[in-house]
Amino acid sequence: MKETLALILNWNDSLRTVNLVRQLVALKYDCDVLVIDNCSCSREREILESLKTEYGAHTFSNLEDCERSPNEGLRILLLPENLGYAKGNNIGLRIAMKNNYKYALISNSDISLEREVLSSLIRCIETSSNVAVVGPKVVTPTGIINHPRRIPDAYEFIVRPMLYPLVRIVERITRVDSYLRLPSLYWVSGSFMLMSIEKVSEVGFFDENTFLYMEEPILAERLKGKGFSMKYCDEVSVYHEFGASTKKLDKASRTSEIQIASEEYFLTNYRRYGKVLITIVRISRFMYFRIWSPIIMWVKQIHFLQT
Repeated sequence: MKETLALILNWNDSLRTVNLVRQLVALKYDCDVLVIDNCSCSREREILESLKTEYGAHTFSNLEDCERSPNEGLRILLLPENLGYAKGNNIGLRIAMKNNYKYALISNSDISLEREVLSSLIRCIETSSNVAVVGPKVVTPTGIINHPRRIPDAYEFIVRPMLYPLVRIVERITRVDSYLRLPSLYWVSGSFMLMSIEKVSEVGFFDENTFLYMEEPILAERLKGKGFSMKYCDEVSVYHEFGASTKKLDKASRTSEIQIASEEYFLTNYRRYGKVLITIVRISRFMYFRIWSPIIMWVKQIHFLQT
C-alpha cells in the first residue's frame, strides 16, 4: 500500500475525472486513488465505469466495504446523495486515516497535470513539523495564477466587492493583486492540495457546516488553533479549469447564495462578526453579484462580439 491516497471528488464531471485518473497513472504518481462520486446522474456514473475496464477499479456503494479494501489501488465510492465539498472529502479523509495512509492528496476533477508534483509536495510538507497542508502553484487556462491567500478581512468581504470596478482599476494600475497583500500566508487553494492525515485529523478535518466555498480559510483557522499552518510550494504547478466544477451546479441551484451562506458562516463563527457587520457584508455581496457582476459579463460579451 502507498503512503498517499489521492481523493477526487466527482459530481457530474466524470470525463474530467477519468482524464485526471489517467494522468495520475501516466505520470506514475506514487499514490492510491479514491474517486468519491457525489451522487452523479446514471449517465455520468456509466462513464466512471470505464475505469474498471482500463485499470481494474473496484466500485463500492457501501462505505464500510470501501474502508475494508485498503489494498485496492483504485477505488470508486458511489454516495447516495450530494454531500458537497467538505462532507464528501471528509469521507475520503476518514477512509485514508482508517487505512493508515500518511497523506491525502485532494483534487478537483477539473485539474490537469503535466508532470509529477506529489514528490515535491511531500518534500515541502516535511520541511517543518507544524506544516499540515501544502499547495502548488495553481494556473488557469488563461495563465492567471490562483495565488495563496491572506487572512480574509473587511477589505476582502466589504470594500472589494462593494467598490469592485474601482478596486480592479487601482490593482491593475499598481499591478498589485489583493491576493498578494500577504502579511503571512493563510490558506492555499483547495482545488489541489496535500494534507498530513495525522495533523488534519487533530482538527476533525473539514468543517461540515458548509456545502461549498470557504472550506480552506475555515480549515486554516482550525489548524491555526492547534499550532499548524499551510504552506505554498511554488516550485511546482497544476492547471485548473477554474469554474468547471461549479458551472453545472449553477444550473441546479443558486451558486451565489451558497457562497454567501458559507461566507457568513465563516465570518460569524471564525471571525466573530456581529449582526451589523454581517448586514454590511450582505449589502456588499448584493452589489457585487447583482450589480457589478452582470455589468462585467455584459461588457465582456460586447467585447467578444466586437473582436
